[in-house]
Amino acid sequence: MVNPQVKVFVWGTPNLTHAKGQALRKWLSDSKDGCPIPKVILTLADLSLPAWTVAHLALPLAAEYQPWIRHLILPIEEYGGVNPNSVYQSFTIVKYEGPRTSWFGQTGPGVIYIEDVHHTQNSSGLQISKITKAVYENDFPLSTLWHIFVANIVNADTNLAATRVLESHERLGSLNTRPVGWKAPSAESRSLLGSRIGKLVSYFFLGAYGQGVKQVTRITTFHCSDYRRDLNIQFDIEDA
Repeated sequence: MVNPQVKVFVWGTPNLTHAKGQALRKWLSDSKDGCPIPKVILTLADLSLPAWTVAHLALPLAAEYQPWIRHLILPIEEYGGVNPNSVYQSFTIVKYEGPRTSWFGQTGPGVIYIEDVHHTQNSSGLQISKITKAVYENDFPLSTLWHIFVANIVNADTNLAATRVLESHERLGSLNTRPVGWKAPSAESRSLLGSRIGKLVSYFFLGAYGQGVKQVTRITTFHCSDYRRDLNIQFDIEDA
């Protein structure tokens, strides 16, 4: 279902850098194209003490996510703290030994909300994309997932990609609080898919499903309206 509040663009802007996103898109859609990303078999049970700390609670989504619940046709629950009957699950996962790795967010039927992640670049630590797969599959079948929402993005590479996409259209401005959707395979969607966060999401799909199974069909961006102006990105997927 398309959010009526999201302005959707289909065209491509030729001066955007999107080679990385194009390669990822091809890996996702073409099962015959050589891809180095193996299938992931990790589960939360593999993240054991003392190296890992995993906290898992049934918790309705926070109020700031409510608008996204409505347009995604997801269950709407009143936010009021821990609720054992909630369909939404909250996870806090931290590895303190060696290079620090952390995953904070929530899952629900058909959606993943990634609120904060940390992974030391070029380290041998467990990849965030693999943890994401284990988190969702802990409570829901992978076949039910249709949306990934990444909130409060501070990664410089991804912010730069979003800024360039928005600035390629003069009337949008570089900090846009109104959601703007970019349909695949536009240059804008490929540029965002090739960013650091886009790569994380693509690696998640490739590790969870393999090639030729799922495809990113639209990427929506918007900035928070508060003083921080943090970037948020929503990835919508369909069967390839």
